Amino acid sequence: MKTHEPRRPRRRLIIACLVATLTLAAAACGADDGDGLDGAVDETGPEYSDTNDTPPGEPMNVLDAAAQPEGTRVTVTGVLIEDTGTLFIADALAESFPPQPGGATLEIEDLLIDEFDGVITEGPIQWRDEPATITATLQGGLLTDSTIIRD
Repeated sequence: MKTHEPRRPRRRLIIACLVATLTLAAAACGADDGDGLDGAVDETGPEYSDTNDTPPGEPMNVLDAAAQPEGTRVTVTGVLIEDTGTLFIADALAESFPPQPGGATLEIEDLLIDEFDGVITEGPIQWRDEPATITATLQGGLLTDSTIIRD
């Protein structure tokens, strides 16, 4: 009768792989990004938000723009949709017809969709398939004092 050897070599291999994976994961979490701060906040550099590493003035998505503090001037890129006279910028268009805003959405208080090229109209809904970039001030969940950067 043949006796079976315990599967210790296989078990040791699995444990060694697990230890190596955990070691690499731990090392990646503590990686130095080269700024000399080792995870500390640079008090002297540009002010970045906790939710996004986009420098001020660089375009960000609508979700990141909406997370900025009140009164912040943001440059945001998204798709435009106007429903019965209210203009929104959104991270996406829903796949309905006519489309609805998808993802994060902010209302633009002082621009009209007619100021942009490539507008499609279906009943009271107007939209653009191509993204636009605007700079505006975030006030009360609205974008105000808006300027078109890229149409």
